[in-house]
Amino acid sequence: DTARWPNFREDKEPPETDPNDSEHPKLAAWRREREDRRHPRHWYPRPLPSSSSASLPENREDKRRNSENLSKRSGLFSDCSSVPTATSAVNHRANEEWCTSVLGQRRRGVSRRDYERVTKRAGHDEVAGAPAAAKAPQKLTDVAAAIKIAELQAGLEALKQGHSVVVDMLNAKVNSLRAENDSQKREITGLNSAFQWAYNYKEIPRRHWLEQGRSEECADAMENLLKGMKQAIENLWVGGNRETITINFDLRDGDGSFIRADHDESLMPYWKELAAALKHWSEYHANGKYLHVQIFDIELPKAVLGILLPAFEQSRIETIYFYDTIHQKSRHTGEMADFVKKVLQTNLFITRLLFSFIKFSQEDVKIICGAIKARNVGGRIIEFLRLVHCFEGGIDTHILNMILASVATANGDVALSLWYNGMSSREAAVITEFLRLNPSLKRLTLRGNRFDDGDAALLADALSSNTHLGLSGLRKMG
Repeated sequence: DTARWPNFREDKEPPETDPNDSEHPKLAAWRREREDRRHPRHWYPRPLPSSSSASLPENREDKRRNSENLSKRSGLFSDCSSVPTATSAVNHRANEEWCTSVLGQRRRGVSRRDYERVTKRAGHDEVAGAPAAAKAPQKLTDVAAAIKIAELQAGLEALKQGHSVVVDMLNAKVNSLRAENDSQKREITGLNSAFQWAYNYKEIPRRHWLEQGRSEECADAMENLLKGMKQAIENLWVGGNRETITINFDLRDGDGSFIRADHDESLMPYWKELAAALKHWSEYHANGKYLHVQIFDIELPKAVLGILLPAFEQSRIETIYFYDTIHQKSRHTGEMADFVKKVLQTNLFITRLLFSFIKFSQEDVKIICGAIKARNVGGRIIEFLRLVHCFEGGIDTHILNMILASVATANGDVALSLWYNGMSSREAAVITEFLRLNPSLKRLTLRGNRFDDGDAALLADALSSNTHLGLSGLRKMG
């Protein structure tokens, strides 16, 4: 160590003491000073302004030796060039000279605090104020950090929004897949029910009808009815091309008039399966299409209408047509009127309503016309209403006014058919006045009524104020 630091102390060798006496004060002080020279801990180099020629006194020999030692221990002061300077004129050579000067003064016992006092008294304000000058970059750094933080926060918010959008899209897709899965489960359940019904289907034996006292012709007609219902049900379950569902009992008497099939409890499973098939087709096979449901010459008691009601309320049905026999007294007309009212209130797909040979009472007509008026006022109009031979003893002016008033509420083209309702001159006057005040009626059919030539002329004159009306059936009156 003394070879590397020749001017380490005035005496070139360590103090003459007992080498084994590690507690000797001189030897301990020598060792501490040697360690300080090897690893300086109590001071750091500071730049010296080039504009000042003042420095602490040192001899040239010390300066040369310490410069050599400084170059040998390059790692000791390797950061001198990175120390911030007070002026731009300070260069690497000035740093080396300053480090050499400090090293020499440390050897003479000048502390860092004393050195700073001396430079301040000598007027070196640049050196004394160097730490204060270094505070300006810190302020700039704080501003840059704040800007960076703001940018990162904005980016984080954008990522959050993008993440929220993606999550919403995925949730919507999941909900769609769940709905599709639930729909497929319901379809499979419905098909299983249909297959079970088809597999367990047992035809009602012919003797069942004969034992009830019915004729051979009636038994044949009942078998044909059940076959037709079975085909219609299968068509609905598998999504066939038939959009018109007809349940028809085809039996005539000796005069050629149709005969109505009385209700039988053995028919209840068929009505239940028909109702389920209607809902299944509407949910899985409609594809924007609608059904036309016709039930001809079959008794429909309250029990049957109760089974059909949910299906008629929920299915995609556009046309309802109930047809009864002309020579038999109608049954359950009040239950049918309530049935029609509930269906029209719920199922907005229905736009065509047809009744033939069903003898409604005045109260029944009031219920049906009230339901039609409510639909028309709501904007989902009944486009076609047919009442064929639906009034015992013919239609009167009060019932006619109720029917015309319900049609008048439609904001659009409406067709009305009043075949074979026994109307005469009194009703002709009511119809004529209605046509003059309500031009919305598109087509009116009056076939089979008791109008004379004067009534026909009066009705034809009403066409002058209702030019787009189509009036038919005037040539077959009486």
